[in-house]
Amino acid sequence: ARDSKITEISIPSSVTTIGSYAFNWCTQLQEVYIPDSVTVINEHTFGACLGLRSAHLPAALTEIKRSGFERCPSLKEIVIPAGVTKLGDYVFHDCDSLTSLTVRAIEPPTVSSSTTLSTLYNIAKLRVPRGVIEDYKAANYWKNFLTIVGDEYDFVVDGIYYVKTGEQTASVTYKDTDYNTYSGAISVPKAVTHEGVTYRVTGISFEAFKDCPDLTSVALTKRIASIGFNAF
Repeated sequence: ARDSKITEISIPSSVTTIGSYAFNWCTQLQEVYIPDSVTVINEHTFGACLGLRSAHLPAALTEIKRSGFERCPSLKEIVIPAGVTKLGDYVFHDCDSLTSLTVRAIEPPTVSSSTTLSTLYNIAKLRVPRGVIEDYKAANYWKNFLTIVGDEYDFVVDGIYYVKTGEQTASVTYKDTDYNTYSGAISVPKAVTHEGVTYRVTGISFEAFKDCPDLTSVALTKRIASIGFNAF
């Protein structure tokens, strides 16, 4: 698809594998939505997408292989889902505008080599789950980031705080940097709408209800597929 004129693409959920080099050098591609059916970003899949500004990665993602997003100079921020365990060589090499890198994995993903993240160390703010900041500061290669801070919520609806986990999915998260002031009876809905987008609520994230002595009950729906470490 080299030099394709496509500017935005939403990959259908029937797709389970995106081949290596599939969108390599799609210089006019600006935004891409990847479904939860895709678990791996292959080699050079979005390499040299010079105009790529936004890549929505699926909650089911486990690995980004060599040069998956190498040379994407228009990419300003990206969120690595909680299930990612490995990043290959040159994944974000020469992404000169990438100033916000959010990693939601509790255990720092394995980084193949120094080339994976090296061009980001001084320009990108690394956001990680608040309770494991010290783990990232001690982890090989991750520790080289100049700025490592705790990740916060993406939006709040009816007093419940959420992080986005996919294009249309979200998980309940902790309230703020001082942990929580959740109290009383909390009812987690099946779905919430924020800025015109409806998100299915599919999880309770890491430490979501930690340190809430005044919490009396939490009602969950059948859609909750995961409950994170130390959630309560």
